[in-house]
Amino acid sequence: MALDLPVFDRNQGAIAAERATRQKLFDEYTSRVFEARAEVAKLLSAARWLNDQLQTAQAATPGLERLVDTYRQAVNAGQADVLSYYTAWNNLAQHRMDLLALQAQLIETRIGLELATGLYRVHE
Repeated sequence: MALDLPVFDRNQGAIAAERATRQKLFDEYTSRVFEARAEVAKLLSAARWLNDQLQTAQAATPGLERLVDTYRQAVNAGQADVLSYYTAWNNLAQHRMDLLALQAQLIETRIGLELATGLYRVHE
């Protein structure tokens, strides 16, 4: 006949509970690290994309400015209508607003990246 007394289990219940708690904490930590790394990767990708968009848009600015100047000269010489000039001027103004919006998005993305990584970088 065998007799099971809690005295002889060498506190296995408490040890099992501690192991489960530690495993749960480790699992939560691993999950948070994964989420943080995924957020950083997403923000880096967004920053690269915004930089590319900004460079492309900035490259188009001189052409739009030349177009507006050409229309202004043509209107002054009586070779173009004012509506065409104002359309070109409006397109340039809209383009500049789009540039500002891209710059604002890039700044917000960089701030998010700094918050996600805990690293502060000086931006040009």
